[in-house]
Amino acid sequence: MQYEGTSEREAFFWSTEVQYRLGGDLLSIEGKGGPATDSSRITRRVLALVWRDPATGSFLGSFQYLSQGGVITSTASARRRGDTVELVVKGTDALWRFTINLKDQTRWLEQGEVSRDGGTTWKPTF
Repeated sequence: MQYEGTSEREAFFWSTEVQYRLGGDLLSIEGKGGPATDSSRITRRVLALVWRDPATGSFLGSFQYLSQGGVITSTASARRRGDTVELVVKGTDALWRFTINLKDQTRWLEQGEVSRDGGTTWKPTF
């Protein structure tokens, strides 16, 4: 993933569908969004998969980001602690961390952060 935009605050709409598959061993996260001023215009799509390796019990991840004709595919490190999933995605110029709380079956809370120094410091993105 590469940073797109300005240092100014940007408004956008976003919709995400989350599903557990394969008896809960695979978490599928599909998101789409675009400018807040035109909800019919989809400019970004995300597909993230988080799964448990049955041999080690650790979690692995895959992340695909599609934005206005560009596609970025990356592996992601993933951790799951109870109802919380954390994905760290290596982008072209930064690390991106998404922490997702899945306690409620109808809603979730997601925090996005970016690190430009290899994960030493993190800055909130949303």
